[in-house]
Amino acid sequence: MKKNTMKKNAPKNMTTTTIDIDKLVKNISLVAIGAFIVFLLMNLIGTQLSGVRLDLTQGRLYSLSPVTKGIIDELEQDITIDFYVSDELLTFAPNYIPFTERLTTLLEGMQNRSDNIRFNKITVEAFSEAEDKALGVGMSDVPLNANGDKVYFGLHLQTGSGEQLRDKSIPFLQLERETFMEYDIVKLLTELRYETFPKVGLISDADPMGFSLSTRQASRGWASVQQLQQFYQLEQLFSAKDIFEFEPDMLLIAHGAVLDTPMLWGIEQYLMRGGRALIYVDPVFESLAPNLSPNVQGELNSTKALNPMFNKWGVHVSDDSVIIDPEYGIPVNMARNETEVIPIIHSSWLRYNTENISANDLVTSDIETLNIISAGEIEVKEAGKVQIDALIESSPNSQRVDKNLVAGPTADLEKILSEFNPENGKKRMIAARIIGSFETIFPDGRAVYEDPTEEEKTFDWPKSLKKSEKPFEVILVSDVDLLQDRFWAQLSEIAGQSFILPFSGNGLMLENAVENLSGLPTLGELRSRGTRLRPFILLDAIRQEAETNYRVRANELSRKSQELQQHIDNLKNSYEDNVEEEQGNQQQLQEKVDELLETRQELRDVQRDLRSDLESVNQRITILNIAVMPIMVIIIGVLVFRRRRKKQRA
Repeated sequence: MKKNTMKKNAPKNMTTTTIDIDKLVKNISLVAIGAFIVFLLMNLIGTQLSGVRLDLTQGRLYSLSPVTKGIIDELEQDITIDFYVSDELLTFAPNYIPFTERLTTLLEGMQNRSDNIRFNKITVEAFSEAEDKALGVGMSDVPLNANGDKVYFGLHLQTGSGEQLRDKSIPFLQLERETFMEYDIVKLLTELRYETFPKVGLISDADPMGFSLSTRQASRGWASVQQLQQFYQLEQLFSAKDIFEFEPDMLLIAHGAVLDTPMLWGIEQYLMRGGRALIYVDPVFESLAPNLSPNVQGELNSTKALNPMFNKWGVHVSDDSVIIDPEYGIPVNMARNETEVIPIIHSSWLRYNTENISANDLVTSDIETLNIISAGEIEVKEAGKVQIDALIESSPNSQRVDKNLVAGPTADLEKILSEFNPENGKKRMIAARIIGSFETIFPDGRAVYEDPTEEEKTFDWPKSLKKSEKPFEVILVSDVDLLQDRFWAQLSEIAGQSFILPFSGNGLMLENAVENLSGLPTLGELRSRGTRLRPFILLDAIRQEAETNYRVRANELSRKSQELQQHIDNLKNSYEDNVEEEQGNQQQLQEKVDELLETRQELRDVQRDLRSDLESVNQRITILNIAVMPIMVIIIGVLVFRRRRKKQRA
């Protein structure tokens, strides 16, 4: 009886609460049942569609890029991709495991994308047929330990058979190249796809191919230019006859300071016929100048040599001055005198980022950084003669200074900074795409040598044009030093295999430009795809701070050790006959030893604190991931649910 009365007289809000809880339980049950059904369906679908994956990583690292899909879709020949890997490598070097997983995923994705690709993952064991096959196709056997155990981790691609067989390989995949893994694979596919590659005619008086016309000395060449040989028929041209005989798809001019008049005529006539060129000029080529005498240095100005042709386009490149831009200057060490070296900003050695690099052009859209070394300014003297689109520009706070102030080891960097005076907030163009037509600088016809060879006399020379038959297309860059290895990449060699590890986009820009002008499919997007690793900013900050303290104390310890050793030597040499002085110095020596032990203990404390800080942060991150984040998700879900229920009741 009491129960009925209480129920009858209960406030309405109590009844409502009871109903809400019932509905909540019902809804949760329905959601759980629905999630279970979805789970079963996903498993069933997954068994039928093993090639389908959901990639939620930043940058879609486990998915094929649109560029890769396009190239694979156009494959006509069958290509076999063999991935040779040793289980021992993954056991003793677990950092290769994520690399292996991503590589396998991408190669399986390529196989699922095209019937022309067949992928095999081959586990290599010692003294097996798989090992014989791996060695037979050129895979590198890299020592794993002191016992002489060898491991394999390479790719081999081949197409055709018999006399028609063609193959490419990466003998041993390097962890440092993981960022460029998809690019490296697609590059090999592209090499197998094309039987003939575009022709690139190289014109240079420096040493991009390993021999300098200016210094007459052999060198190892430029990695930025030499790697083009993998994709192009690259041939160095020395005369106008070579240009028309080789019939290149494009010209690559990298510092043409000593171009003779007939060669300049040949370049001009090539462009007037609708030619395409990538031209690097420089008012001061710092990488070449140290090898030359002061008289020759002044003559080797590639900007001045080509300006007569540029002027016909309505363009002029500064040949007596360079751009300084301290805001983007690269820190260097400068010798103030024979004993003092100071850190300072080199205001003409510039590291530009996306603020200075055009995102609207295929050549530069995927480049994040560029190192520019003492560049000239590309000026538009007559607007409207040609189409000009800037690719690289300085900041508004830049200035032009005499090139002699910044060139060589005698550059007075302190004076340049103290006298810096930016001019009118003007951005200065360093690279540009130029398209248009122009009139010849040789109105009297073909320029000839005073003493031509018999081949030149009998060569079937083309008609000397007075003006363009077709529009030319040029990418003009006012810096040559940026192609030098030391300004954009670290070169290494492992197991006889050379590797290029870029730290700037200089080489990427060169490859993009050559691809774009020659008509080869642009692979720039693949070169710039992100790496799997993601930094822990807090951990890195703690580590950096602790390591900084450790380095300071380590330096102190090193100095004290040297002082102590010197003191011991002095004791042995000077006080052997004086017992009292010997005892006094032994006491002083003991004090030094005690001080050294205290310093070492302090260093151990720093190391212990470093480990403690890192472990503490790791624990907090783990707790955050395992406990706090799920709890927050649940709380947010409940709040959202209650808010929706309130809206429904309203």
